[in-house]
Amino acid sequence: MVLPRHDRVVFTLFGLFTIVWLCAVFIWDLPLLSLLRTVGLDGDNAQYDSAAISLLKHGVYSLDGVHPFFEREMGYSVFLAFVYAIVGVHNFVALFAVQTVIFLCSVYFFVASLRSYFSPRIQRGFVLLLLFLPSVLLMNVQILRESLACSLLLIASGLFMRLQ
Repeated sequence: MVLPRHDRVVFTLFGLFTIVWLCAVFIWDLPLLSLLRTVGLDGDNAQYDSAAISLLKHGVYSLDGVHPFFEREMGYSVFLAFVYAIVGVHNFVALFAVQTVIFLCSVYFFVASLRSYFSPRIQRGFVLLLLFLPSVLLMNVQILRESLACSLLLIASGLFMRLQ
């Protein structure tokens, strides 16, 4: 089966993104990961991480396992706890890979939803923007809720366009 030209270009862009992402992980993230393991997490990252570990160990959304925590939404901590339960606590490379796979699937779903609205050239432009903007590229290699929120936004937008 031969893919249409448009789909070959889109899959090539996804392949390029994967290569760039792997380079970012090995060049930028490996020193960061060793720093995270020695120094630890701080700020928002630490709160999401602590809440996720508390959910795993105690079944309570809390930073210390005793007192309830309400400063942050629990969605990303639940996601972290789910990933930690599968790949192990503080396996950041696997966490980043899971976030990136979800993001790639949501980008593909969103762009596929654009087929009836835009030409293939404009769709490829969307793919380029969504995959290669530095802020989006680096968003998936951080422990922040924005990575998951962006994916959910793309999926919701794609569903909205498909229902029109």
